[in-house]
Amino acid sequence: MASGNFVTAKPLGVRDGVDFQHTGDVRRIDADAIRQQLDQGNVVLLSPVAIRRPARCST
Repeated sequence: MASGNFVTAKPLGVRDGVDFQHTGDVRRIDADAIRQQLDQGNVVLLSPVAIRRPARCST
């Protein structure tokens, strides 16, 4: 099993007075790293938590 920072997110923040807290949009998916893990026979774990810049969690 492999997990890592395969998905990078961009937080939504506050829109029209609504604080979206930890909700975000996908900024980037590291498909090459995922393929590399799959080619090595690993199962890739993609959790609902993504890393954003700076490295803080966003769900």
